[in-house]
Amino acid sequence: MWNKKFNKAPLNLFLVIVISFLSISFGGLKTISAAATLSFSPSSVSVNTGDSFTVNVGLNTGNSNVVVVRAIIHYDTSLISVNSWSTASSSFVSGNSCQYNGKACEIIDNDTANGNLSITLAKPTTGINTASGLIASISFRALAPMSNSSSAISMQFVASGNYTDSDVIADDDNGTDLLTGVSSFVLTAATAALSGGGGGSAVTPNSPASTSTTTQANTASSTLVASTSTISTTTKANASSTETSTSVTPIVISDKDGDGLTDEFENAVGTDPNKKDSDADGYDDKTEIKGGFNPLGKNRLIFDSKLAKANLGKIFLQIENKGQAWYINPTDQRRYFLGRPADAFQIMRKLGLGAKHTVIVNTKIYPARLLGRILIDVEDKGKAYYINPKDKKAYYLGRANDAFNVMRQQGVGISNVNLNKIGIGF
Repeated sequence: MWNKKFNKAPLNLFLVIVISFLSISFGGLKTISAAATLSFSPSSVSVNTGDSFTVNVGLNTGNSNVVVVRAIIHYDTSLISVNSWSTASSSFVSGNSCQYNGKACEIIDNDTANGNLSITLAKPTTGINTASGLIASISFRALAPMSNSSSAISMQFVASGNYTDSDVIADDDNGTDLLTGVSSFVLTAATAALSGGGGGSAVTPNSPASTSTTTQANTASSTLVASTSTISTTTKANASSTETSTSVTPIVISDKDGDGLTDEFENAVGTDPNKKDSDADGYDDKTEIKGGFNPLGKNRLIFDSKLAKANLGKIFLQIENKGQAWYINPTDQRRYFLGRPADAFQIMRKLGLGAKHTVIVNTKIYPARLLGRILIDVEDKGKAYYINPKDKKAYYLGRANDAFNVMRQQGVGISNVNLNKIGIGF
């Protein structure tokens, strides 16, 4: 259950705890028949370019007690932007013992680059039980003419128990995801859009623009050096009210060609930091890398899934370069850069898995399913531990500098040729 100490944790630790809200139980998850849903209200809006409009995100817990909800709202950045959001009337506010700066604890992360607004709210046991609860009210602005679109705004949902999408977590001591469905939202033009507006050229089946951008990779011929991004935690004021919302924003560093990849990253993978399209094939470097294409030549990149699976959870050091460290994430089989303390802390925050204090302190040798994972003690101030696959023991990560040093110390050497066979995670 969500511990009574929850409301005493500092905000930065709360960020770690709630994002990794799944509490580990060696006995497995309980089966709960309840079906929770997330919905948009209204379900459709008609707008003109420049109009602002408000959409509410609602929750039905399926007659179960719920302690955490995460709603990930995707919006098409070419069509709309987010003005502001408010959780002041959220169902999680009343009687919530988890407080920070006089308001209920929450995480709101607006990723403007990819168009993802993630809203996470928590309330310690017994949580909330509602058939028509409110998560947040979001104000959007129409940026361009549009025809009927059901993809301009959508709720990210894959399946119950996925834990990488939107989630509704039961108060069952097991972190059970009750979410079984989400509603759709349709955005229409109040007046007819001009014909031919917003059109693009046709793409071939092998072009980056026609493929899923969930595949992320480096160029096989490159020398990798540094990190793509870092994260800082700030307090962000809502434009529509006096309340503040905790959000995560990227640290701005040099990107001379404006392609969305930092100069540091481009120097690492071998692309030209002064050119958006290093190989001049008509697709910018970021699109090609995220789409699994070679930004320095033709064709797709080829990865070795067997190599990745054989090294899940390990930390690799580039022995042929400057000893840069990479963490192989067990959940997506991709490598994440540990370039600086902030990068190491980002990995801990993003990929950590919540665990009970008794599990961490009483386990001497960890089972195979936890090897290589980063565990967050949800009952002891969000302390983080790396489970080393080699000796099956837990290593305390501590602060950002500690996490950086420990994770590098546990690394093993790898050649650039083999490292380049594992895709990059962002």
